[in-house]
Amino acid sequence: ASLKQVNSTKDLGVIFDSKLLFNLHVEHVVNSASKLLGYITRKCKFFNSVKPIMTLYNSYILSKLNFASIIWSPRQITYSDRLESIQNKYLKYISLKYNFPIYNRDVFLARDHFRVMSLADRRIMTDILFIFKILNYILQCTDILEMICICVPQRSLRVNDLFYLPYRHTSTGQSSPLCRILRHLNLLRSNIDLFSMSLSYIKNILRSNF
Repeated sequence: ASLKQVNSTKDLGVIFDSKLLFNLHVEHVVNSASKLLGYITRKCKFFNSVKPIMTLYNSYILSKLNFASIIWSPRQITYSDRLESIQNKYLKYISLKYNFPIYNRDVFLARDHFRVMSLADRRIMTDILFIFKILNYILQCTDILEMICICVPQRSLRVNDLFYLPYRHTSTGQSSPLCRILRHLNLLRSNIDLFSMSLSYIKNILRSNF
């Protein structure tokens, strides 16, 4: 039988398209999470405490919004905002339900009040912790480890990046998971030490930064 050409395919819960943009996957996640949020808000109509609602959100919705984000983290701000809109709806819901005022629909106040990290920051944190686990052999993946190059400058330079970013000819290559993560790490190089700090300590530093 001949092979059928397709524009997208699903593997381990992630939808891959022919251009590796993952826009279809983001739309799928947003639609699925939106339906779940609607279901939870209807079922929690008579809840008197915010904690059960937060537990349901973290278990069923946040886990879906963040699942395998190392692979598909969106490059375009439009799709990042689409993901963030789900969490913003959740924040507005619990704010109104428990009489926390949101002036001018400002969800940043609600995010601080309920100690909820933005999804974009959560994806960056997930990226950094992934590389930390690779470098410290918590995750065994020699193929990825061999692609990580540490910069050792021969003289003092203004830019002292910790990791070397390989040159990519296309925007897709420049936005690949490894390049994206190493770029994040170079920006945070002064705050964390990937080779001496513990995992829990790095988590606390990242939470304080975000």
